[in-house]
Amino acid sequence: MSLKTWREEFYPTAAAAQTTNTAVAHSLLKWIGLRPENLAKHGLTATRSRLDGATGELSFFVTSNTCALCVLYFDADSDDPCVTCPLSVSRGNVACDEGDSPYEKFVEGNNPEPMIAALKKLRAEEGSRR
Repeated sequence: MSLKTWREEFYPTAAAAQTTNTAVAHSLLKWIGLRPENLAKHGLTATRSRLDGATGELSFFVTSNTCALCVLYFDADSDDPCVTCPLSVSRGNVACDEGDSPYEKFVEGNNPEPMIAALKKLRAEEGSRR
């Protein structure tokens, strides 16, 4: 197992501008892949926002570049670049990397569960709007 096999299972396509529903699904799959048991299954370690394998492969970074929601909604030219992101809106208009946030829980403690919970909540909210 390797970073390659992890990507095949949990990150099969690059983050790209998609619909909100597909971006949420893409993000949720990636974050489920960041659970310790899924990283271990593929022989990966997480150090802050970086995943590394034992085989010397290139690293994978858990950043806005690998987040489908960020690719779709992040506006670098805005004073509030996450204002239109449905995950930010779902969290009470708070970006997922602000303060004691789901992203920080992963970066500081390798805990993907807060982000998984936030994405599942958003998925339920989006489903109820249909």
